[in-house]
Amino acid sequence: MLTITSWFGNLSIYYDNLSTYYVFTILLSFLAVFLTWWFQETQSKHLQHDMNETEKDDHSPETIENESIVTHYKKFRQKAIAEQLSAGLTPEQLEEEKEMEKKQLEAILQLLKEQEDKFHVNSMEELEDQLRLYRR
Repeated sequence: MLTITSWFGNLSIYYDNLSTYYVFTILLSFLAVFLTWWFQETQSKHLQHDMNETEKDDHSPETIENESIVTHYKKFRQKAIAEQLSAGLTPEQLEEEKEMEKKQLEAILQLLKEQEDKFHVNSMEELEDQLRLYRR
């Protein structure tokens, strides 16, 4: 019985010295941990669902087995961004975007040709082949 009373005594001393700032930071920390866990769960469910749809669309089973989940996530994210951007554009704006991309690629190719000994890119086809590695 003596230990229970001393325990309650220590608890009352602790409660008296408890600051509002400390309680707020503890609650905020628990909230951050909970939200991180919750978003992680929802993100993984959405990612799995989206990956299943992407796999059905344009991937063969051999390719899927060899690629990592990070690769799938990056491809899906890039595809979603491209679709979202193109959905808000008119056909004229899409054509203008393609023209701007073509001009930018030509400028990049010109810069690469100026430093050919360093980059070893000689034609637009080689540059586009290298870009496909990142776009897929």
